[in-house]
Amino acid sequence: MLLDEPTANLDTGTAADVTAAIRRLARGRTMIMAAHRPELIALADRQIRLSPAAVPA
Repeated sequence: MLLDEPTANLDTGTAADVTAAIRRLARGRTMIMAAHRPELIALADRQIRLSPAAVPA
């Protein structure tokens, strides 16, 4: 699964529903996700954090 800010611009309730769906769908699969919300980041087994200095201009 490749997800780019899957809950961006969603209200809290809808974001919670999407997060629950991602949790179910991701089981047994590889997931690559760009996210800022802590509840989405918490789904990851491994995190890679990028800082502005780490991304070439």
